[in-house]
Amino acid sequence: MTVETPQLVSKSRLEALSDGVFAIVMIILVHQLGGSAISAAETATQLEAALISGWFLVFWC
Repeated sequence: MTVETPQLVSKSRLEALSDGVFAIVMIILVHQLGGSAISAAETATQLEAALISGWFLVFWC
């Protein structure tokens, strides 16, 4: 009776999987940014504040 060893996943398949997962996560994060605060900004200062607050919401929540 022989024992079969499990076949390992190739490096390229693992890289492709991680790239796909990363892409999906980034798409979800971008959709959650919400464009209402950014599109409502009337001045460059308001736009900068909206972008900075959106940045913090994505990475710290």
